[in-house]
Amino acid sequence: MTMEPQMTERTFLRACLGACAVIWTGCGAHSSPRANIRVEPPAAHEAPFEPFQCKLPDAIPEEREALEQRARAEALRLPADLDYVRIGRYRSATNHYVIAASGEPCRNAQDKAACEANVEGLEAASQTVPQVFAITTRGDSVELHKGEALLSFIGAIDSPERAWLALMVREDADVYDCDDADWSGHRRATGGLELAMQWTKSICRPFERVRTVYHVTSDGTVTRRSEVVVEHNAERCVVSEAGVRGEPAEPEAPRRYLR
Repeated sequence: MTMEPQMTERTFLRACLGACAVIWTGCGAHSSPRANIRVEPPAAHEAPFEPFQCKLPDAIPEEREALEQRARAEALRLPADLDYVRIGRYRSATNHYVIAASGEPCRNAQDKAACEANVEGLEAASQTVPQVFAITTRGDSVELHKGEALLSFIGAIDSPERAWLALMVREDADVYDCDDADWSGHRRATGGLELAMQWTKSICRPFERVRTVYHVTSDGTVTRRSEVVVEHNAERCVVSEAGVRGEPAEPEAPRRYLR
């Protein structure tokens, strides 16, 4: 029951939208923030959001994904003596992906076979309930950190990357995009950090894209500050008329990545 490293939100949403069409609450509800949030545009004097700079070299999509995962792991500044870390998101058997990863499992283990068996067992255990989790190896030691224990493991929420991980644990957000402040951004704020994420709230009549801003404190407390509609089209639909009737349909693009 090993998590496939290439099963990302992009892959999942293509499959989900193709099968579920526009049955939005059944297909996409778990991938987006909760509704009914007060709309409060940011003040004009506030600083712009900065992108998450992953500093990736040019690469084909298949390679870029692994590079992004490694960059996210490095940005979290985890203990240097870890041989391996993989942070994942599990929602269901068809909706799971790797957030961050670096190192080699059991690289310095004395009993490598036993260590690898423990890693495999924890991978299976991590895929039973929706959660964000990390599997780490250090010598022969193999550990699973999940939910709040994962936040305790990473330490103080003192960087945008750590703050975003708290957002994923506590608000069911998806992983940030690299180098694109329009879709995933951060800025300093009184008492912590503010994070902004853009996501597609409705895919068909109306098509609606919103931007939600969260405040995250150094202890990982997350509050939603505002939500603004950045695009609204009463007639646009990203699935076919067959999909509107509930029949399988191929979407134009994955939900969150509609540009």
